[in-house]
Formats: sequence, structure tokens, C-alpha cells
Amino acid sequence: MPFLSGFISGVTLTSTILYLSLSTHRHNRARQSLALKRQKATLMSLLEHDPDLSSSQTQHGEALAGGPEMMVMRVQRRSLVETVKDRWNADVEGVVRSMVEGWDAGRERVGGGLVGLLRRE
Repeated sequence: MPFLSGFISGVTLTSTILYLSLSTHRHNRARQSLALKRQKATLMSLLEHDPDLSSSQTQHGEALAGGPEMMVMRVQRRSLVETVKDRWNADVEGVVRSMVEGWDAGRERVGGGLVGLLRRE
């Protein structure tokens, strides 16, 4: 009998813990869902009142598909892309500048060497 009572109490304890954890998880998900819905409603109300963001065109005149929600995401993404492009261009500009300066110094050195060879002959 001790085996059976231990087994039943173990199953009971395990199922109780499982039920409580699933119930807590479900409750937390419902609260998060409600919070996200409220935040979306707040952002949409702000977007509807802002004339700059509620237009259907971006700064560059591109029409956006998907409504105002997509426009906010598109503007943020465009900003990130522009930042990355600026960093890339600065790096390329630095490499090219160092190559040009090195090329000028090398050209003067080779030119000076050729002039020295021509004067010896």
C-alpha cells in the first residue's frame, strides 16, 4: 500500500504544479495581450493626429502599401539603412584617401629614382 499512496500523491502533486504553472502562464499571456492592444490603440491615435506621419507618402515620395502602421516601421528601417550606408561610405572614403596618399608618395619616390637614373647616364 505505501507504493500506491506514494504514486498517487506524486501524480497529484505533479498535476497540481502543472495546472498552476499553465494557469499562471495563460493569465500572463492574457495580460500581455491586453497591454499590447492598449499600446497599439495609443500609437494609432497618436498617428491619426500627426499630419506628418498620417500622409501616404514618405520623405522621398514613395507610396507605402500597408497603411500607417507600416509607414512608421518603414521610416525607422530607412533610418537604420541610411546610418549603415553613411558608415560604409566613411570607411570607403578613408581607404581611398589612404590609397591616394600612398600612391602619391610612391609615385614621387619612383619618379625621383627614374630622374636619378637618367642623370647618371
